[in-house]
Amino acid sequence: SRECSGIIHKENSLFPYKNSFDLFSYLSMLIVEVDGHTKGQACLFLPDNNLFIAADVCWGTEFLPFTDKMKWLPRKIQNNFEDYKKGSELLKKLIENNISVIVSHDKKEKIIEILK
Repeated sequence: SRECSGIIHKENSLFPYKNSFDLFSYLSMLIVEVDGHTKGQACLFLPDNNLFIAADVCWGTEFLPFTDKMKWLPRKIQNNFEDYKKGSELLKKLIENNISVIVSHDKKEKIIEILK
């Protein structure tokens, strides 16, 4: 487990990819910290919906295949580009495992389709 700002993130079988914090203590919403674009960014996993809300982890899921091709200037505006790449890899893995992923910059149509 890992403590961050007084919140303890633990291993959880519902989200085995990264330590998480059970927000309401009944496994309905897990907070997952994903560094990269910003440090300590909070993302949410909703197990009942099989949905990961990835906040601002990347510029959109459609851009995940291009992470390694990111130009110099966009790399510099990331808090830590190596962590940004790890966050992108996490999202790819979730998608490969049929977990729906929404990023704040995704197209409205994609978000609506997932939330139907």
